[in-house]
Amino acid sequence: MIPYSTRFAEIYDEDWSGFASRKAPKVLDLFRNHHRSSDKAVVLDLCCGTGQMAEHFLEQGFLVTGIDQSQAMLDRALARCSPYVESGSANFLKANACDFSLDTSVDFCVSAYDALNHLPDQESLWRCFDAVFRALKPHGLFVFDLKTKQGMRGWNSISITEKPQWTLITRGTYDDRDTAHRRVTGFVRDDDGRFTRFEETMTERWFDPESVCQRLEGTGWREVRYALSADLTRPATGVPDGSRVYIVAERGARS
Repeated sequence: MIPYSTRFAEIYDEDWSGFASRKAPKVLDLFRNHHRSSDKAVVLDLCCGTGQMAEHFLEQGFLVTGIDQSQAMLDRALARCSPYVESGSANFLKANACDFSLDTSVDFCVSAYDALNHLPDQESLWRCFDAVFRALKPHGLFVFDLKTKQGMRGWNSISITEKPQWTLITRGTYDDRDTAHRRVTGFVRDDDGRFTRFEETMTERWFDPESVCQRLEGTGWREVRYALSADLTRPATGVPDGSRVYIVAERGARS
């Protein structure tokens, strides 16, 4: 995973929050449909970024633990969700997505915005699944998305975004097999009117959805299915068309 810089985290928080706003209500519907207890449910937001999705869950009465490897992202999440952190409803931890442990188990886990595609290889993804399994209560629900090859091709481009306080130049390539690369160069206006330059490099890897589901089914997960992007409570037949595939799995009872 990528320990993003403070400058990039600021721009991410300002300009890339739309996905969380659109998807959080769908994830909430899925969780509510599954959780029938009157107790407050606990959500693990894995690769939580700047806390946009976590904030949606907190506003709806859920308890949230957020995990990310970037301290800059976590600092933004802590600031965004500070009232909930102070009340004990939220906490944020710096940890690796494929090697973490929690003191108490959770009811749900979500990892969104193709965060798991940033893992370096398939073995790391399997380790991530094992860590999530250990974190969830029996029959807890895990929902995540993975970028499809169609979505990977969307990285094969150059774009420039200009705002009053910053400019972002994004260059992407896709090898049409398993790997996409993106280089982000940013210029942020400082208080004295000068600009500070930063650069981030990202790599995403394609994981075969069928192999992913087979791995989950073979390691104690049940009710593994693809879900419709517009309604995560509804199963999809086969891998749906689009830039992302959504997968839902329930933790089995084994320890």
